[in-house]
Amino acid sequence: MSFSGDRLITAGSSSRLQMFKVDFSEIGTRGKGLEHLFECKLNSGKLSDVNVAPPGTRVASVRVHDVDFMPCDSGSAPSKFLAVEGRRLYLWDIDMQRVTASEMVSYDQVISASWSPHLPYGSLIAASGVDHHLSVIDARLMGSDSEKSVVWRVERAHGGHHHPAITSVKFNPFIPFWLASCGEDSIVRVWDLRYLKNPTAKIEGHYQGIQSMTWSNSHAEILVTGSSDCTFRAWCIDSSVITPMKSSRSIFVGSPATEWGDTRPSSPQNLNSGDSGLQETPFCIGGRMISDVSLFSAPVIAVDASWSHRDTFYALSAVGELTAVTLRPNLFKTTAPHRFNAQENPQEANIESSIYARDLAGAFEQVVELSRTSLAERRTFGKYERKMIELCTAKEPICPSSWAIANRGGVSLAGSLRKIIGPWKDEGKEGGKEMVERFRMDLETYSYFLPPRFGEFKRWYELIPAKTRLELEMIILRFNILVDVSKKNWENVLKAEESICKGIQSDPTFMEPDYLKLLIESIIPNDFSRGLSMGYKLINEVERSGILSGSPRFPKLAGLISLLLFPTVFESATWITDPSNLERKWVEGRGPKMRQIWVRGFLDDESKKVGEKVTAKASAQPKASKRRVGETVQEDEERKKSSAVEALLADSGTVLNMIMTEMKVLKALGKSTSNEDIAETLIQIITGEDEGNPKSDKVAADTIHESKATNLNMAGIKFAYRPTISSTTNRLYLDSLLLTKRFEEYFTLCNDFCVSYHSFEFPKSILRHAELTAIPKLKAHIDSLVEKSATFVSEATQMVEKTGSQPNSVVGQAMTGGIKPLREGLCIIVKIAVVLAQLVEMKDVLEKDGIELIARCVVPLTGMLSLLGGSTFKILEQMEKMFGKLGSAGAYASLQIGIRDAASITQEDIRQLCRGYSKPSEAKTRATATIISTATGANVRDSGSASALMEEVFAIIEKLGKVAKPQT
Repeated sequence: MSFSGDRLITAGSSSRLQMFKVDFSEIGTRGKGLEHLFECKLNSGKLSDVNVAPPGTRVASVRVHDVDFMPCDSGSAPSKFLAVEGRRLYLWDIDMQRVTASEMVSYDQVISASWSPHLPYGSLIAASGVDHHLSVIDARLMGSDSEKSVVWRVERAHGGHHHPAITSVKFNPFIPFWLASCGEDSIVRVWDLRYLKNPTAKIEGHYQGIQSMTWSNSHAEILVTGSSDCTFRAWCIDSSVITPMKSSRSIFVGSPATEWGDTRPSSPQNLNSGDSGLQETPFCIGGRMISDVSLFSAPVIAVDASWSHRDTFYALSAVGELTAVTLRPNLFKTTAPHRFNAQENPQEANIESSIYARDLAGAFEQVVELSRTSLAERRTFGKYERKMIELCTAKEPICPSSWAIANRGGVSLAGSLRKIIGPWKDEGKEGGKEMVERFRMDLETYSYFLPPRFGEFKRWYELIPAKTRLELEMIILRFNILVDVSKKNWENVLKAEESICKGIQSDPTFMEPDYLKLLIESIIPNDFSRGLSMGYKLINEVERSGILSGSPRFPKLAGLISLLLFPTVFESATWITDPSNLERKWVEGRGPKMRQIWVRGFLDDESKKVGEKVTAKASAQPKASKRRVGETVQEDEERKKSSAVEALLADSGTVLNMIMTEMKVLKALGKSTSNEDIAETLIQIITGEDEGNPKSDKVAADTIHESKATNLNMAGIKFAYRPTISSTTNRLYLDSLLLTKRFEEYFTLCNDFCVSYHSFEFPKSILRHAELTAIPKLKAHIDSLVEKSATFVSEATQMVEKTGSQPNSVVGQAMTGGIKPLREGLCIIVKIAVVLAQLVEMKDVLEKDGIELIARCVVPLTGMLSLLGGSTFKILEQMEKMFGKLGSAGAYASLQIGIRDAASITQEDIRQLCRGYSKPSEAKTRATATIISTATGANVRDSGSASALMEEVFAIIEKLGKVAKPQT
């Protein structure tokens, strides 16, 4: 009989098999729950068609001795089953309902056959019987050549004095190359398919033949047997027990089911040699009995493991006695292997006992407690947390390509030569000392940990409370992720993004903010864009989980936020470098790559500093005084930066918007478009226009437009600007303003940066950028406006000279048109002059370097203002010559009014721009000069350039007023 899913197949005499479908909901009702599907016929089933058995073999019959479904994936229906009749092995295709292959695999009747439950499914079959030979057949080769299909064979595997039959063979459900067999010689032998001829383990303990055997469904080293001596016994293969490979009447080591402690060699290398007097006898691993059930009144003819209950077995006697036997957890806890001392490490020892007893719920709860204790103590891991997590985690299934059957010349079941794990020296040869030692090592590993494929037994895990199971899953996930971080497997960290987010959702304390920062630190130097995206999601989840739990954790994310926005406006001078502007082609991903380089350098520098601190702490020599002063300054800078970032965290929405802005900026920089298009895109992103919030019309100088996105205490941010502490994004925005000739916004924003971040290095960087980049661009723009104005005047002059007539209205319009670009330039320069003058006059805002930079910007501005003012008055003088003095009567009275209007409009525009700034008095000019002189050490007369610039502005206003005022 064989069972798989909801399919049941039975076999008996006459070569017939019956296939049934089981309905578990009705199986307990008499006459229900079992539906007959079809009958299978291997052959005619007539004795007359069976050949007469050769001499010395058992009488031929048509009885089907064994049947077994082919293993398949969980939830799938089996597609084949095997059956043995006489000396032949049959493969039956369930869908086709016919025999697809058959082969004679024995010289006498085959009694037992079973599939290997390991990948690749449907490959290996073990078969044995009366001829006491043990064979492993590759089902994929059946029907072609029996010599090729039998890939492993041991003749006389249980060959004793009378050559007893082998009654049962089973593959280990966890280890693919372990095969057990038992027979009428009352011995169980365990074989390693990587070696030939000799068993790796042997168990002797019954007084009559063993009729049936099966492996445990939870332990790789435990099996049970049913014997003709009317007993059911459970055995544990124990690496501390040794026994002769071959039984002999002249050797007595110990009585059945006992340990032979005195015969164990002093070391594994001396396993088959020493002073025991048994040097010539090869030894293998033995076993010890852990359970004995003697309740049967007849031989136990069948045993099997339960598929739904852990450590439970069913035994059937020859008279129909059916008994369920469960190995209780306390039986295992007293015999569990330990690597921790119970007195020194009681909690770890308890976990070991619970795991060996397969009390997974108890073990998981203890590991969770151990992990939470570590977190409470601010440790990444507990001292032995790594080992306890490994103990609770099933080993990975053994890959088919990692081992090869001895007879196959190093070719694995995957069909290729072994390349993953190299074979041992004697692998593929007759098993000896190396085989036994290797088996001992494997046994100690697989008996201590949860064995390979244990994780596939989902029903064992379903017994654990869902909360406990989830908590351990999160702990293991955290552990594995941090291990990947330590090994720099940043791609694995990225793959775990969704799992990490779910972990934070289920348990807000799943990942401490410092650990989240470690995750992002491993990604950003390698893939800045994806690291930034993952960081945004993690921060969002932390904020959301904090709101739901009522325990805000967002303020603890200062370090992570600083990393995502690095370099921030709060960084030291080392990282506040002169910006790379858009004209250097920030396209095709160069932006993200540059950020990766900066972050990698910063993290390397931080790591180096930590290493230096550890080295200095370990050294007994005191540090030099200069060193201590430098460290104090550095600590003050870090403290100042942390305070500034923490102040921002009061508004999580603004911080998340900053990170989202970074992501959009990086995406824009990756596009292969012109610099002008990139600049416009960046402006839309940073001002919020990309979200459907159109930017307001340009406001007058006396109006402060606070951005809707501005939620920070950043004094006087004008225009529609979405604030961010990313110095890179701020620089890019300034570059975009210059590229699109928005000079007033540029200098206004520079002013606000200087005021808001005056205690940091960022304003100095911005002012250097203004001096070296903005002023030259502004000068080029002013020159173009002057040139444009000169073009209008030249055209008007040519009209007069060409016609030789008096000036007319067309000429007047051309001359007025020449004033417009100059008026535009004057407005730009005046607004910038007001901004810089006010900035200089603010106390305690700028230090010496900052004031020097402003002074160097003012000098060229003064020259531009003089050029614009001079060009404007020159045009007005030319117009006066052409049309007469203002106020005089004549044919050009209407054109004279146009001159007055041009001067009046220009004067009013400039006056409006200066409305918030009073005309500097002599005392005010001296005071401003003193401020600059004190900061820079320059001559007082030369230091009054800012006020001098404003004096020039007001002088232009007065002069325009005289032109605009009608004469009486």
